[in-house]
Amino acid sequence: MPVPPLPEGLIVHSGSHGPAETADRLVAALTKRGIAVLARIDHAAAAAKAGMSLRPTES
Repeated sequence: MPVPPLPEGLIVHSGSHGPAETADRLVAALTKRGIAVLARIDHAAAAAKAGMSLRPTES
């Protein structure tokens, strides 16, 4: 299956940290700059509660 093109302006980088550490580092960087993070949603945990599996996913 071909990968669809990225929306204009979206940049994707590979990381060397797992999802939780990446999110922690992002929140720390934003907070340091005075930007509030209003919510973090663990979609994998919500899926598990519903009896489904999902790779580690946060937003």
